[in-house]
Amino acid sequence: MQRNRRRCESTAMVSIILDLRPGGGLGPFTLGMPICEAFAQIEQQPNIYDVVHVKYYDEEPLKLDIVISFPDHGFHLRFDPWSQRLRLIEIFDIKRLQMRYATSLIGGTSTLATFVAVYALFGPTYPGIYDKDRGVYTLFYPGLSFAFPIPSQYAQCCHDREAELPLEFPDGTTPVTCRVSVYDSSTDRKVGVGSSMMKACVPPLAAGSLYMEEVVVKLGEELWFTVGGQHISFGASPQDVWTELGCPCGIHQKQVLPSVWCLFPVDQMVIHSASDPKPRTTLCGDYFYNYFTRGLDILFDGQTHKIKKFVLHTNYPGHSDFNSYMKCNFVIYSSDYDGSFHQDVNNTSKCVITPSTKWEQVKEILGDSGRAAIQTQGSTSNPFGSTFVYGYPNIAFEFINSQSKLVVVFLQENMLLYSGMVIGCVGLLLYINFNARIYPQHVYQYHGVVVMASASLLKSSPVLDKSEFVKDPKTLLRLHSVSVRCHPSALSVRASYADVLVKTAKTVASPGRGILAMDESNATCGKRLASIGLENTEANRQAYRTLLVTAPGLGQYISGAILFEETLYQSTVDGKKIVDILVEQNIVPGIKVDKGLVPLAGSNNESWCQGLDGLASRSATYYQQGARFAKWRTVVSIPNGPSALAVKEAAWGLARYAAISQDNGLVPIVEPEILLDGEHSIDRTFEVAQQVWAEVFFYLAENNVLFEGILLKPSMVTPGAESKDKATPEKVADLTLTLLNRRIPPSVPGIMFLSGGQSEVEATLNLNAMNQAPNPWHVSFSYARALQNTCLKTWGGRPENVKAAQDALLLRAKSNSLAQLGKYTGEGESEEAKKELFVKGYSY
Repeated sequence: MQRNRRRCESTAMVSIILDLRPGGGLGPFTLGMPICEAFAQIEQQPNIYDVVHVKYYDEEPLKLDIVISFPDHGFHLRFDPWSQRLRLIEIFDIKRLQMRYATSLIGGTSTLATFVAVYALFGPTYPGIYDKDRGVYTLFYPGLSFAFPIPSQYAQCCHDREAELPLEFPDGTTPVTCRVSVYDSSTDRKVGVGSSMMKACVPPLAAGSLYMEEVVVKLGEELWFTVGGQHISFGASPQDVWTELGCPCGIHQKQVLPSVWCLFPVDQMVIHSASDPKPRTTLCGDYFYNYFTRGLDILFDGQTHKIKKFVLHTNYPGHSDFNSYMKCNFVIYSSDYDGSFHQDVNNTSKCVITPSTKWEQVKEILGDSGRAAIQTQGSTSNPFGSTFVYGYPNIAFEFINSQSKLVVVFLQENMLLYSGMVIGCVGLLLYINFNARIYPQHVYQYHGVVVMASASLLKSSPVLDKSEFVKDPKTLLRLHSVSVRCHPSALSVRASYADVLVKTAKTVASPGRGILAMDESNATCGKRLASIGLENTEANRQAYRTLLVTAPGLGQYISGAILFEETLYQSTVDGKKIVDILVEQNIVPGIKVDKGLVPLAGSNNESWCQGLDGLASRSATYYQQGARFAKWRTVVSIPNGPSALAVKEAAWGLARYAAISQDNGLVPIVEPEILLDGEHSIDRTFEVAQQVWAEVFFYLAENNVLFEGILLKPSMVTPGAESKDKATPEKVADLTLTLLNRRIPPSVPGIMFLSGGQSEVEATLNLNAMNQAPNPWHVSFSYARALQNTCLKTWGGRPENVKAAQDALLLRAKSNSLAQLGKYTGEGESEEAKKELFVKGYSY
């Protein structure tokens, strides 16, 4: 999710030049700086950094980096999740950012960062490292690396992982960098792309630095700041605190609800209250000292002016007050906890709680606390859902799930603590009292202020679904409103499903196999059945689909099958679930999720694909039913333009669908079909496809789609079906592969071509021609008519023809399997297989 744009989409982005400091930083961003300082720099230049994404892994916030991304300027800032300090700067789109090194410029659209240019500017260095699996060569300087994509035909230029410098290809060209990394140079580690990215370390802190100072907590007694040596105890006065910690960053009075609303007293600070025009609170005498740079709040009694509560913050992303405080690195010890804390000095992890302690570990230390109270912050200020409070003697914990982290700690003396800070998507809220017992009760939200309430009041408490977001991102951050919660990200986009997505995509894109597209809608399936004289009934559709999926040995050639929604829930004529039959054949079930094409208003009689409404919930349901990939087909018509509006709408729709699918565990098949309709030449198809594919992958990147977890289903580059000039398979292969190399990242696992109305034989010959040499991707097929046509005609609706029809399907599947391996000859094909399948204005 991003902050509001301050410019119109049609306005050109602000062009910027940032100073490149190898081993030091980029522009205002310095390696080792805390994340709050980075946000401060961003806020100082809102007209430049007007689109900012913050990405993190909400299930395990300490597992992966916190990433601040600037999509308009093509670079990321990666922060270590524990220390929240900048460890790595990645420039992922060198054309979007111009960098100054010494007095020279490199990058941007005017100064290409070619291998020769980099070598000339930064000087000689040792040979780099060639990653043959990624097809990337990385050149290293102290604290700086440049990654260059190497086309497969020039891989021989890199011998034994090393290449001559400066690198030039035999044709005289030189590669252009695809990624620049800036990292700490105090170690000898080489940081590049892929797994080597994790080698980047945070620079060491200066001696005596107070950042992430360990704060030792003795329950019921005091806080001890280990670097500065200060001791702050319960009962200390404001003068004592000023003497030890200096002037607070802010002083705010505590709020309480008027008696008409309040069942219990509420510890809600003014600065943390949701804005609301209705008067609902009054100020009591108690007041807070806020030490934002220490991650600390201190509550004083308004009558005695003595400390009665400490509030410690861990600043995890997802918390509604993320970036309001720096992280407090606390260690909580119990001096006397009735034996609940293990007093084993040789194993202190069993008797302490730190910001990295998980809820399961807390339960191991304290035991089961019983029933939880439910706490939620109102839908106007917190999009991250309810939290759960578990109470113990002197301590209470608030959390989201068993993997959550502590986000706030409350230490309080001599009274019950009924509520505290409202938290967000990640973690626990910890309350600690000196002499009190916490009893779990329901918590009720009224206009952003939390009070304890009865179960009957809880029914009216607004709980916001996690997929919804507040309209004003400023409500999520009190000091720096640049950051709001977004989907877990491109550090690994959608990290909770990342491994599943990559594994599924690789399974579908396995050698010698492709996809059987049998996702025709019921209406289109009816047309197919009508061609052989059958009625469009569910029984007939079931019989035909049973024929397809039960073909013996189909999984040898087919890795995935795209199903229509009816088929996903359907059983065979023998009563066995179709999904189960596919899985038994080692075929991954997929699902068509788009809702078809409709006229695009304001265009040249063009179409757009509908179906985004409700897609998230449908995708989650499909996943539960057994689907592991999805398909969304949109089309571009050459005779009708294509207009810029139609191209952008097609690309944006595909990108949004892909992001939603990955969020729900489905590998998205991205299908931007260039229709065969028309008399245009093959060169015109190439021109349009080049434009469309560029737009599609631009918006896929904008939506943080994980390229390793998608499959592309494009049209081959062919002439229009009504063109007088026909193209040979070699011509089709040459132009199609040229375009793939120009537009498609090698990280995409598979290119699964659609047949688009080609004859069965023509589609297979063209695929075979594309696999005569190794490709960066798995180049294969996702055919419907080009696999099923002969099979359907052979069956004819007669039970006695099922075996012959299945043999016809297996023959076509085997032919395309051979074509994927580059071994298809075309011998022995039937005349039926050579018939053109193009239908003008064809719709699914």
